[in-house]
Amino acid sequence: MWLNIIQESKQLLGALGIPYIESPASAESQCAYLVKKKIVDFSNSQDFDSLLFGCPHIVQNLTKSLRRKVQGKWTYNKIEPYVIDLQKNLENLGITIFQLVDIALLIGTDYFPGIKGIGPKKALKLIRKHLFIEKIIQNEAENYNFNYLTSEILRTVRKIFLFPEVDERSDTIFWNTPHRDRVLSLLCEDHNLNRDRVKNNLNKFFANYSKCKDYFINLKTNPKINQLTLDTFS
Repeated sequence: MWLNIIQESKQLLGALGIPYIESPASAESQCAYLVKKKIVDFSNSQDFDSLLFGCPHIVQNLTKSLRRKVQGKWTYNKIEPYVIDLQKNLENLGITIFQLVDIALLIGTDYFPGIKGIGPKKALKLIRKHLFIEKIIQNEAENYNFNYLTSEILRTVRKIFLFPEVDERSDTIFWNTPHRDRVLSLLCEDHNLNRDRVKNNLNKFFANYSKCKDYFINLKTNPKINQLTLDTFS
């Protein structure tokens, strides 16, 4: 079932002309790599793991409806998109990316449940005082149970976040012209979606595609930065 979903998602993205990458590890680490290399400007993710992977800029709450369903209720909260700047936050907190990963280990991540009794504020305070986890374990062993936070776990989790496995090929990322008939075939014939609704949304998609194309063509032909050349001094 999941193999079909992945395959069909790639087919739909291809039909829409949207590039995609199959990450060898997590999606957050791959997106962080693309932003760090300035291949893309932002990573769109609600997962704060993106920060642990060193993603410079993250966009959250990026939705068409600008609202999110309240869990367990038939109500919605209004939300607004915002950008998280990793470096500014590290500077404001007075820590490094390495220390941020150690804080995450103390609080809990997908790869380690954390230390009982230590929350975000306490973890930040301990890191500021002792600088890294090994010293925290040495000096705070009487106050917390660090038995499960072994040196092997430290090495493994730090490696996952600080040296993640990613696809470093950037020459495979390019946009293609959307293929209207292929999209209609995938959504309406293969999955029986309402053709009129699909056509209506496709018209909006193509209109926005044209606007984006014109914008970037204009940006390329009329750059904002004026570069001095030898002609200036002749």
